Amino acid sequence: MKIAIVTPYDSANCGAYLQAYANKCFLEKNNHNVCFVQWRNRKQRKKEYFSKPNTIKELIRYVQRYPFLCTRYKCMTKALEEFNVQKNISNIDCIIVGSDEIWNIKVSQFQNPIFYGGVDQKCCIAYAPSAGQAEPKDYEDFPWVRKCLETMTYAGVRDENTKNIVENLAAKQVKIVCDPTMLLPINEFNFPHERKIKDKYMIVYSYSVPKEHQVYLKRYARKNNLKLVSICLYQPWCDLNINCHPLEFSSYIQFSECVYTTTFHGTIFTLLNHKNCAIYSPSKKLKDLLKWTHKEEAMLSLVATYDEFESLVSKQHSYELFETIIAKKRKESQEIYREALKSCGV
Repeated sequence: MKIAIVTPYDSANCGAYLQAYANKCFLEKNNHNVCFVQWRNRKQRKKEYFSKPNTIKELIRYVQRYPFLCTRYKCMTKALEEFNVQKNISNIDCIIVGSDEIWNIKVSQFQNPIFYGGVDQKCCIAYAPSAGQAEPKDYEDFPWVRKCLETMTYAGVRDENTKNIVENLAAKQVKIVCDPTMLLPINEFNFPHERKIKDKYMIVYSYSVPKEHQVYLKRYARKNNLKLVSICLYQPWCDLNINCHPLEFSSYIQFSECVYTTTFHGTIFTLLNHKNCAIYSPSKKLKDLLKWTHKEEAMLSLVATYDEFESLVSKQHSYELFETIIAKKRKESQEIYREALKSCGV
């Protein structure tokens, strides 16, 4: 069957790309023809990388990051060749909306009805969308969202907060499923497995690292003779800032000594690669992920001391229980997804 996915496949970050790629891989392994719905033009996509600075401070930061952003834009543009992107979807049998934070109504680009099934299709399924940090009251100015959610076929949402929002707005019981990047074992994705950095290194993957943690990271790296390597996101205080193809993202984590991350997908690939780690984030979705995977032990507090940070990132984590939980959740999510597709005649 012909399936079109509505998701920010062309985002500037690796996580959004990888969830789109993983969803595509799962559907193709189930013998479906997959494409992605073009939801914005090239100019709009480019603006995400090169947004106009509004203050002197922002201008200085922009100039500092500009060469990195240019390389990032070229790298991610090249990566889009993996996807079949279509503007005309009149011949599509089914639309899949998800994954990622496409239901976070607080983000202006996700105030577009297309992310809520607002397309003229007989079948529309939600798989693992997230509302991020949004709350039910945030949807009050968007009454059309309720109507879209009421008519949606659900294969599940990604986290507890999104589940509560859907049940509040649409009065529908929905299940929590795993992110597409967990739908298949990591060795079933076509990721390269090649070490690119000769020296021992620690990965930093974060949009913003608290000053306290920056101090800890630099101190720990010096003490253990590690390079601090930021991948795909610019951190001027790191030893190396590397742009890579998103399909290489996992291998950079795989060959690292340990990982510091504050992101959802950074955490997923850290756990899937069984790394020593320190994970910091106040976000609901990340706390929810660590809770159901029983990896709350990897969480780092903002007010942690250096000794606590060092103890956490040096700890040899056991991943036996994690793999058992993931295998069960993966199987359940696959079954729910296939059943939703079947109910739509796909």
